[in-house]
Amino acid sequence: MTPFKDRLFFFPTPLKPLLLGLVEENIPIYAVGGMVRDQLLKRDSKDLDILVMAQNKACKLLEKAQSVGMRSFPLDVERGIFRGIYKGWIVDFTEPRAPTLMEDLAARDFTINALAVPINRESIRHGARVLDPTGGLRDISLKLIRTSRPENILEDPLRSLRCYRFMIKLGFRVEPQTEALVEEGLKHLHKVAGERISEELAFIFAHPLSHTIWNRLARRGTLTRVFPELAPCKGERTGKWYGTDLLFHLLGVLKGTEFVISDLSYLFSDFWRELSTLLHTKVEGEWTQLSLLKLASLFHDIGKPVCRKEKGEKVVFWGHDRSGEALVERLIERLRLGRAASFALKTHVREHMRMHLLAQGGEVSKKAKGRFFRDMGDVAPLTPLLSLADAWASSGEVGLFTLLPFVEEVIHFYYNNYLQQGEPMKPLLNGHRVMEILGIDPSPSVGRAMEALLDAQLEGVVTTAEEAEEWLKKKGKLDV
Repeated sequence: MTPFKDRLFFFPTPLKPLLLGLVEENIPIYAVGGMVRDQLLKRDSKDLDILVMAQNKACKLLEKAQSVGMRSFPLDVERGIFRGIYKGWIVDFTEPRAPTLMEDLAARDFTINALAVPINRESIRHGARVLDPTGGLRDISLKLIRTSRPENILEDPLRSLRCYRFMIKLGFRVEPQTEALVEEGLKHLHKVAGERISEELAFIFAHPLSHTIWNRLARRGTLTRVFPELAPCKGERTGKWYGTDLLFHLLGVLKGTEFVISDLSYLFSDFWRELSTLLHTKVEGEWTQLSLLKLASLFHDIGKPVCRKEKGEKVVFWGHDRSGEALVERLIERLRLGRAASFALKTHVREHMRMHLLAQGGEVSKKAKGRFFRDMGDVAPLTPLLSLADAWASSGEVGLFTLLPFVEEVIHFYYNNYLQQGEPMKPLLNGHRVMEILGIDPSPSVGRAMEALLDAQLEGVVTTAEEAEEWLKKKGKLDV
């Protein structure tokens, strides 16, 4: 007897007008999966999956839903999957993948998601008991992830990643036989569309302790099935404080990134709110700046194996940051990442050493700081967080707190000097005016002149357009 067996499921009040409109069509429909599970666990959910137990009827229900204010669009027309947005809820409509409801539920990924509640006037108004053909209620009470049929995992290898997402999201353990199937499924992950893999990875990296999942896979020898690009890092000795080889150093930096982010208010008391807001900004799909920074943490040293050189008794990896930027293109292509996400990922990998190098050079000019931020674009204040995590994973707290004062100084400069009214500083003169003053045609010299002008503005040499014109006339085109 489980504590969930006799518990009623209640539909959220804001959804009731939509659902009452749908039942008027007299088509058998059910709430399935996540919302049912999450309500039993007393977890908030803004997603509702509706199973339409009639072929080619989802479109008819969508039309009805649109009449009560739901916006909708197709996700997969071939498989009969549509998505709607209603009062802040995401409502997905799917058509059956099996002849009966019980067969459809049994074919789902895990028992905890193979739950259903009939949607009718009675259940909408007074709640209803949960239909549970595979023992999902018992598994929820045991905090257990289990598949009801072995073929459920192998039919769609992406379910292997979903298993680990639910594991970390819900704090559940995986039944041993299911994990064996999951690990077998990971062997076939390469057959899954990159966009689908990308979405699952984004969900996992969004968790504050995502490193625990990747560490688990690394210790079981299956991490490179998810990230084959990391295979050359296994066994590469780096002499780092965290872990035994480069692969575990990368995992250590990911852990360090999550540690730094969890302590933002302590490490950056003046600007932690701004940093937190930027980190949680959506970039594309389910990827945020936060999850992309974590992905970059796991890949920041990927260029080291190809750059390895022995100098006497010392091993060096000169140029690994630039090589890493080139190598990470393989990951970007495989996951079908768009331009914005690709820029963030490549920038973090390419520039992760820059904080260390600047800090070693003593006092850093405003010009050098400004050029750093111009090169980095909208991820500018985030890469230093990766550098801090790298210092922690390489040298422990000594490394982190040695680099921290310089990173604080740079981020302080970014928010107090480089940004103007929330936007990056712009030249006081536009390109046309620069060409007029210097008497030149469009060319790379114009860009160099405007870069030099920005440097002068950051250093406080010029503060008005008039001063900028005089400064540029004195500087002359040969100097810029």
